[in-house]
Order: sequence, then structure tokens, then C-alpha cells
Amino acid sequence: MKSQATEQIGFYLTEKFSMLALAATLEPLRMANRLSEQELYKWHFCCADDQGVSCSNGLPFTPTMPMSDANGLDRLLLVSGIDAHQFEDERLYAWLRNLSRARIPVGATSTGSLLLAKAG
Repeated sequence: MKSQATEQIGFYLTEKFSMLALAATLEPLRMANRLSEQELYKWHFCCADDQGVSCSNGLPFTPTMPMSDANGLDRLLLVSGIDAHQFEDERLYAWLRNLSRARIPVGATSTGSLLLAKAG
């Protein structure tokens, strides 16, 4: 079996993010690793101010990567929740624009697309 480089994927988690959106994105990566018997994907969690957040069902999440290390990612996915239309964080928006300028693909799950639109 041919060995491939491990793709580094970041997940930026907002407060009260959707656990369903995260799981629906993360589980196929986990299964691809398992079926291939290789670490094709490695994931990291980033959160505002490198502090923990809770998802919409109350489970706490701790970041596994500081936001300052995100330039080493192959891509970043923004995971938000039902209150995304009320979310305002200019530092996050500037950070997302900087990642984009650094040619790191930035995407979103669910309502995270609203935050990407706000970031421009």
C-alpha cells in the first residue's frame, strides 16, 4: 500500500458549535484512516483566544492547537452553531482572511458559512 503524506486539518470551534456538524465532518476522516490503515488525516481543534468552548449540547472542548500554529495546516473548517447570525468577532474574521491570504483553504460546516461571509 502506497504511503501518503498526512493531511493536517484544522477545525475552528465557536462557542455553542453544532456537535452534529463536527461529527459529520470528522467521522469520515477517521474512517478513511481506519480503512486505509494509514494516517491520511490528522485533525486539530482551534478556539477563540486558545481557550476551551462548549458545543451546543454542553460538552466542553479544549483546543489542541493554538491559533498561531494554523499556518501549518493544509485546510481549516469553521464549525459554528445555531446562533451564528449573532456572532461578531473581528479578530476571528481577520485571522480567517490571513489564512486565506496564506493560501490555506478555509471552509465551513453548517452555519459556519455565515461567519465566512462576514469575514469576507
